[in-house]
Amino acid sequence: MKTSGLEAPRQYLTIARGTDDKSAIRSLIVRAGRELPKTPEALELFASAFELLDRIEDPAEKRLALLDFVKEVPCTPAFSGFYFKAAEAAIIAADALDEKQRRITELRLNEIPKTQELTGSALAVRGSWDFRTGPGSQSPTSRG
Repeated sequence: MKTSGLEAPRQYLTIARGTDDKSAIRSLIVRAGRELPKTPEALELFASAFELLDRIEDPAEKRLALLDFVKEVPCTPAFSGFYFKAAEAAIIAADALDEKQRRITELRLNEIPKTQELTGSALAVRGSWDFRTGPGSQSPTSRG
């Protein structure tokens, strides 16, 4: 198993886990997510990074870190369970943002790939969320 692409992100996560500098945690986690290979071998490190998001104390900063991190998670069969979990957390975070930030977030969420794996998933039905029109809207598939 080739691990060279995992070493730098692993170091970022180790630093994020041990640092007392709360302002550095977000950048370390997001940087690790960006640099992790989008292969099944990296799934464990993606999961570790996701768990480290809880170390971010400021709620607004944590939501933004989550949204940045989720963009780095590949939407592939190997990552599908983790991707759904992370994307659901991003939707919850988006719901908690102020209105201006919420519009920006909705635009970002529109970038989520519309694959068959996502169609009909918990993401599509959770809270009647329609990625094009926002929460509380009916999706085209649920309209009569």
